[in-house]
Parts: sequence; C-alpha cells; structure tokens
Amino acid sequence: MLGEHRHHLAAFRCATTGQPFTLEVEQEIRSDLAGALERGIVHALGSWDGDRLGAVIAFSAAPGTAWWRVHLLATDHAYRRRKQALRLKYAVLSKARDAGADAVISRVHRDNHPMLALNRRLGGWCASTATDADGDAGDDDEFLACAIPLRGAT
Repeated sequence: MLGEHRHHLAAFRCATTGQPFTLEVEQEIRSDLAGALERGIVHALGSWDGDRLGAVIAFSAAPGTAWWRVHLLATDHAYRRRKQALRLKYAVLSKARDAGADAVISRVHRDNHPMLALNRRLGGWCASTATDADGDAGDDDEFLACAIPLRGAT
C-alpha cells in the first residue's frame, strides 16, 4: 500500500517548469496523498522500479453513483515516456469495470495535453465544466471533465 511509502511520495517529482498545475499535483502527492490513503479517502496504485516510485494514480468509487473518480495521475520526471501512466489508468479502468462501474472520470487541466490525449486514447471524452450565471457553458474554466465509459468496453 502506498500509504506505507510516505518517504517515496515525499520525494516524488512531477512538476514541470511553465506548467503551474503540475506543481499543484506534485505538492498534493508529497503532502496529502499518504494521509488520504491512511484515512481510506482514496486508493492508489504505483508503478515501481525497484524501490523507486515511477508513477502514481489515486482513485475512489464515488459514493451513491456508478462511476469512479481518478483524483490524480502523475509520472516522475525520470520515468516519463515509458507508458507507466497508461498502465496505471488501464489498471484502474479494469478494477472499476470489475466492480460494475459505468465510467471513470477525471478532472484534467486544459493545458495538460498528454493527460487529455491519454483519456481520449482510452475512449474518453473531455468537456468544460464551467458555466456562466445563466447556466450556459463557459470557456474560462481551467479544467475539463474527462469521462471514460466502461459499458461495452473490453
């Protein structure tokens, strides 16, 4: 369980210069993830290279719904372009499908092109979550909701 690996989480490096949203994810992994795991708020999987954490995904089943949520998915700088994030996302999709979920959703920064592409590659669609005062879709939200349907998926 990743909660037992607090020191690995504290050393995780995924922030990218010029992309402040990646620093927020890195800080969440380093300071909040172990506690959330210990309290049972989320579950997580890691991709390991010996005793080094190469990538991490945190997820949960949304209570009272037929979908699961990915709270974060990140790859350490030293392990990028090795498809570790893709393998972890596949693993969560498989777990969710086996549990009877209809979809897996994520909240992805609109400038996180690799993560948007990963969701689309897995059959997902991404849309703005912003609305204006009239309830119409807005275009100023920094994040997109990405959903990967599981019904009929193999």
